[in-house]
Amino acid sequence: MKTKITTDWHVAVKRVGGTTPESQTRLRNYLRQSLQAQLDNTDHLIAGDLLDDFTIDSFELTETYKIFSAWLLKYGKKLALVRGNHDWKPSGENRYSSFDLITSILKQHFPEQVTVASTVTEWKQFILVPHLANSDILNLEISKLKDVSNKVIVFHANVGNFFAAETQHSLNLTMEQVEDLVSRDNLVIFGHEHQYRSLVSGRCVVLGNTAPSSIADCIGSPFKYAALLTGTEYELIPAWDHLNSYIEADWRDLGSIEDYQYNFIRVVGNATALEAAAVIKAVSQLRQRSEAFVITNSVKVDGQDMTMNTESIESIKAFDVMGAIYAELNEREIETVKELMK
Repeated sequence: MKTKITTDWHVAVKRVGGTTPESQTRLRNYLRQSLQAQLDNTDHLIAGDLLDDFTIDSFELTETYKIFSAWLLKYGKKLALVRGNHDWKPSGENRYSSFDLITSILKQHFPEQVTVASTVTEWKQFILVPHLANSDILNLEISKLKDVSNKVIVFHANVGNFFAAETQHSLNLTMEQVEDLVSRDNLVIFGHEHQYRSLVSGRCVVLGNTAPSSIADCIGSPFKYAALLTGTEYELIPAWDHLNSYIEADWRDLGSIEDYQYNFIRVVGNATALEAAAVIKAVSQLRQRSEAFVITNSVKVDGQDMTMNTESIESIKAFDVMGAIYAELNEREIETVKELMK
C-alpha cells in the first residue's frame, strides 16, 4: 500500500514583505488549491505545519476542512497529520489551536481514516515524531528508538542545524542521531525545513515544503517534491518547479514581465543612490499590474542591500515575547508576572 508524504503547507499564511492584501488572498487560495491537488487515490501523510499559525482565520479553517472531508469521502483513504512547531507553543498548553480543532473534527467524522500525531505515534510502517515541547523530550523519544528497525521515522524538526540546537521553537537532530537510526535499515524523513536535501546516501530525506509560500522558498532549488513510499523505499514526485512560477528580474527590465506569468518575483540588480527612487517606482508599478503572490525588492543601491530580509521581518513579527519569557519561568513566577501586568 503506497503512501504519499507532503509537508509544511502553511495554510492561511500571512506574508509581511512583498505582498498586498489582494496578493495575500491569492497566495492563500493557491496554497489550499495546491494541497487539494496533491490528495489523490493514495493514503496521505502530512509531516507537520499544515497550518501557518496557532490560530488561523475561521474561513481558512473551514475551507481546509472541506478539502479533507471531500477527499476522505471520495476515496476512503487514510490520512495522518503530524503536529508541527506552528501548531504548538508553550503559552498555548491549555488552549485549543486551530490544528487541534480541525484534527478533532476530522477524527470525529472519520475515526477509522484519520490519525493525528500530537505525541509519538505508530501508523502503518511509520513512526511519527511531532514537534515536541523541548530538546530534552525529543532526545528522550529518540533514545526509545534504539531498537527500532525497518521503519519509516518521520520527524518535524531540523537536522544538523547548530543554530536550532539551543532553541525550543525549532528542534534539531544531530547527524550522529540520524546515522544511528539509518544504520538499522530505517528510512528517516524530515518535515519543517523548506528546502529539499538528501542525506546519508539517500536514506535520510529532508523533504522541503511541497509548495512555496515565499521568495525564500523558491531560492536554492528549482523543484519541490512529494514522496511516494512503499515499505521503506520511496520515489520523489515533482510537485512544483520554478518555470513560469518564479523569476529573478532586473529592475530595469520589469516592463517585459507579462502580468500573468509568475507567482513569485524577486527584483534584483544594482542602482546608484540617484536611481533609488526609480527602483521603488518600478517595483510599485509591477505590483499594481502583476498577479504575482509575492514581489520582493532585492536591488542593491550603491552596493548595499537597502531592504531588510523578508524572512527576518516575519520572524520578528511572529516571535512570541511573553511566551519566550514564560518558558524560562516556573508556575509561581509566571503567576507573579501576570499579576504585575494586570
